[in-house]
Amino acid sequence: MPRIKLDKVISVSSEDPVHTASNLLKGDYDSKKWKSKNPGEKKICAVFKFFEPATISSVDVGNENSAFIEILVSRSASGSDDYQVLLPATTMMTLREAKFSENTNAVKFFKFDDFCADTRDSKWDQVMIVCTQPYNVVTQFGLSFVLFHTDDKNDSSASSSVPDLGKFRLKPLDQCGSSSVVSAWGMKKMDSEQKAQKKTPKTPRNRKDKTGAQAPKRAAPPAKGPSPSKKPKIVAVSAFNARSRPKKPFHHLMSDVVFVISGFQNPMRSDLRNAALAMGAKYKADWDNSCTHLVCAFRNTPKFNQVGGRGKIVKKDWIESCYESRKRFPWRRYALDPSDQGQNESEEEIWEDKGPSPTPVDNRKRLNDTESEDEDEVEKEVKR
Repeated sequence: MPRIKLDKVISVSSEDPVHTASNLLKGDYDSKKWKSKNPGEKKICAVFKFFEPATISSVDVGNENSAFIEILVSRSASGSDDYQVLLPATTMMTLREAKFSENTNAVKFFKFDDFCADTRDSKWDQVMIVCTQPYNVVTQFGLSFVLFHTDDKNDSSASSSVPDLGKFRLKPLDQCGSSSVVSAWGMKKMDSEQKAQKKTPKTPRNRKDKTGAQAPKRAAPPAKGPSPSKKPKIVAVSAFNARSRPKKPFHHLMSDVVFVISGFQNPMRSDLRNAALAMGAKYKADWDNSCTHLVCAFRNTPKFNQVGGRGKIVKKDWIESCYESRKRFPWRRYALDPSDQGQNESEEEIWEDKGPSPTPVDNRKRLNDTESEDEDEVEKEVKR
């Protein structure tokens, strides 16, 4: 698929003196990247210009410690800075990976179906890339590389060759399938699984000779392997159990949850809110009849007493465990109210549905949300 060439950097909000945004224009991605100037900046953005307008059909992104990425587009001919969303804010690292600087250089391939329907069919010549890292304040972050592709056959600015990215080697998109994450650990695991499948299982031998002592010696017949009638049954049962699990896409795991947070201060408060929103939950500052869950730090606070008997009161571990495991656990396992603990679970575990192409979640609002509410006399209640 032809690649759209970047012409120049129009503007950048933050860049390291060595790892500047202009490094993304080059063909040598072996060492230099685009990084923020200082650790703990939360969000950086850069605006790039194409040689000429083109329809963006796919984007390949090499991460550099960014938790989220968002891509916006515009036309220079319009003479305005009115950017429209092409790729909504999308997760590049899990909460754990971001906090502990794990899997910092994953590569993601975004396809045409991942883009917003209102903008993906039009031609654009300016792109704004927004990188966010709200969970780690001790490392710089940005991108290792970004590649834009087009289906426009008449686009003279596009290059049809598959680029060699130094440490990275991209496959053509028709071999890559759906939008996916590639890492060295994942490639090693896939390679070991393929080798294991090629190995032939050892055939058990029956050493017990049931023939008489006078019987002539004959070559032992090959031992029978597992009965072919049994193997399909095991596979079928395993497949049935896998299908019977309740599943939802990661960004819909908590689609029926409306939650309120009590007793936590930033940055923990914003971390919990962002993690729940990433799983499809809805946040409210104050409890009302539409709320379902209260994420509470202490018992006997005003909100705890207000919600008692009207909603589900859980510890913060519920959100953290669900986010890190990418699976929704029954809330009673994390109940804060002693009267709810130890009772039969009324919910099943909901597993992540790893479909071919999950729709990215627009997290722009939550990423920029710096709301800090007054807590409801938590400290007074704790002192009591």
